[in-house]
Amino acid sequence: MSLLYECGAGLVPAYFARASFGMDAYLFSSGPSLSKLDFSMFDGKPVYKVGINTTYPKIKPDLWVGMDYPKCFNSELWSEPIPKILRNSYNRHSVGNTPVRDFPMVYFAEAEEVAQPWREVFMRRSHQTKFIWTNNTFTTTLHILIWMGFKRIHLIGSDFGSTEEDYFDDSINARPFNHDETSGKGAICQKQRELNRRLYLQQLKFLRNFSGECEERGIEIISCSYHSPANVFLTYVDPLIALELSQSRQDQKVKVNF
Repeated sequence: MSLLYECGAGLVPAYFARASFGMDAYLFSSGPSLSKLDFSMFDGKPVYKVGINTTYPKIKPDLWVGMDYPKCFNSELWSEPIPKILRNSYNRHSVGNTPVRDFPMVYFAEAEEVAQPWREVFMRRSHQTKFIWTNNTFTTTLHILIWMGFKRIHLIGSDFGSTEEDYFDDSINARPFNHDETSGKGAICQKQRELNRRLYLQQLKFLRNFSGECEERGIEIISCSYHSPANVFLTYVDPLIALELSQSRQDQKVKVNF
C-alpha cells in the first residue's frame, strides 16, 4: 500500500499518483528564511503549496506532511480541511482525546529505508508503493510530490544551516510537544541544534543526487532560498519571479485550451 485513511470501518488505501499534476509545486521547509517571506505573494496564484513540519500555521498549505508524532505539531492543524500526511506508524496516536485518524483528511504513508533512495523515488511511482525514508520529512515529501506527478518543485525556506539562525519559531504554539522550555522564540537547545546540523548535511547529499536524477527525467528542482548551500547545484530563482513564471505557464495553458 502507499497512503491509507480511516473510512469509518478501518484503514483503506488512497491513491494520489498520476503521470503529471499539471501545476507547479512550492515546498515550504521551516528554515529561518521562512520568517522573512511575505506569504501574501502566494494569494490567488495557481500553484500547489506544500508545508512540512512546523511551517503550519505560518503557511496554510494545500498539502501538509509531517513524519513525527502528531502531538509534535500545532493542535489546530488537525481540524484544517486540508490533506495531512503522517507516517503509518502513528495511525493509532491521538491529539487530545481524539484519535488522529478521526480528524478530517488525515492520511498515513508507509515508508521504509532503502539503498540509494534518490533513485528509488523514480522506481516507486505506482499507485501501491512504499515511500522512501531517510529519517526526515523533507526527502519523503519530495518522493510524494514526484509520485503525485509534479514536474517542477520550488524549495522555500530550505536553508540547510546556511546561517547561525535556527527554526523561525520554536514557540510552544508551533512545537507543543518537543519545544525546549529553556529556549525562546526562534531558539532551540544546543543538542537539537547539533542534530539539525547533521541532518542538513544528509539532506544536501540526498538533494544533490536527487536533483541529478530529476534532470535526467526533465523534472526541475528550483531553489527559492537565497542563502541556501543547495544553490551550488540548484538554480536559484527569486520567489516573486518564480511565481510570475508559474502564473504565466498556467495562463498559457488556459489560452491553448480555449
